[in-house]
Amino acid sequence: MNRRHSGLALAAALAIAPTSACAYHPPHAAIRIGMNSVAADVLYGAAASAILPGAVPLPPPPPVQPSGAVTRVPSTPTAAGSPPATIVNACPPSRSTTVAHPTINRVVSAPVAATYPFRSTQRIQSATRSQRLNNIAETRQVSDIATRGSTITFAVTATYPFIGIVEKTDYQIVTSSNAPSEAEGYVPAGTLSGVYIAGQSVGSIGGPATSEVTWNPPIQILKLPAGVGETWAVSSSDQKTGQSETYTAKIAAVAQVNACGALVQGYQVTMSGQLISPGQPFPLAFAETDLIAPQFGALVLADNATVTARSSPTATTTQQLADTINVTPKLPAGSGS
Repeated sequence: MNRRHSGLALAAALAIAPTSACAYHPPHAAIRIGMNSVAADVLYGAAASAILPGAVPLPPPPPVQPSGAVTRVPSTPTAAGSPPATIVNACPPSRSTTVAHPTINRVVSAPVAATYPFRSTQRIQSATRSQRLNNIAETRQVSDIATRGSTITFAVTATYPFIGIVEKTDYQIVTSSNAPSEAEGYVPAGTLSGVYIAGQSVGSIGGPATSEVTWNPPIQILKLPAGVGETWAVSSSDQKTGQSETYTAKIAAVAQVNACGALVQGYQVTMSGQLISPGQPFPLAFAETDLIAPQFGALVLADNATVTARSSPTATTTQQLADTINVTPKLPAGSGS
C-alpha cells in the first residue's frame, strides 16, 4: 500500500495498539509498505491513536459546506496539541487529457527536493463504528537526497496536521546503469534493480520519533526497468522489533490521476500481504495500490490502501486510506520530457 507509498512502521503500531477493535485504528500500510507500501510512503491518519500515547482518533466528519467552501473542523477535546483538520476544496477536473510528463520505465535522476500538497480520504469501519473524512489536507516533503554510484537515496516526510503526526519514509533506488532516458526500452532487464523502502519512523509534529522500523532486506515497491505484468514477492523483517512483512506485488498498468487540474502518470503497483507483530494474536492484512513515477525520481503520486485488523476470529476493524498529490511534481534534470 506505498505511505507505505504503501502504508509504514506498521508493525510498531501493532505492538503498542490496544486489542479492542473499537479502540484500535489500524495504520496505513503505504509501507503505502510502500503503505507500507503497507501503502510506499505507512502510518497514516487514524493510525496515530494506535501508536502514540495520548493520540486521538480521527475527528468527527465535517458539516456539509457550500460548493467551493474551505472549512476547519475542530478536533476532539482530547487532541492535545493537534490542530483542527483542514478540509480542502475538491480538485477541478483535468484541463487536458494529455499527460505533460509521461512515465518512463527507469529512474535516471533523484527526485527534486520540494514540499508537495496532498489530499487524503480516510474511512474506518467496524461492527460498532463507521467514520469517514474526505479531502483532508496533508503535505509530503522530499529531502535528504544523495547519489552514490548506482544508488540514490532520499526521504519523504508526510505531515498530517489534523492528528499532529509526522511519518518519515527512507527510500533507496538501486541502479547499475547510467543509460540516458533515450535508451528506455533498450536496457537489459535487471540492469536497474528497483525502488525500495529501507526504513520508516513515526512521531508527533515537532517531537522525536515514537516508533521506527528498519527493513532487512529493504522492501521492494517497484521493479526496474518497470514493465506492465512484472511480479515479485517480498519478505522482510525489522530485527529490533521482530516485526515481519510479506506480500506479493504486480505492476498492473500505466495509469494517471488528476493532480488538481493536470494529469500525472506513473506505474500502478498492486500489493497484497500481511504484517506480523510479536505479541499480536492476528496478523495485519493489507491490500494496496500505489502510483509510482520514475520520471519524477520514483515519487509515489497516489496510493490507495485497505488495512484490516482482527482482534478476535470474528471481530475486525477496516481502515481505508487514499492519498493523491495536488500538483505536478518538479521534473528532475534528465528525466525525459
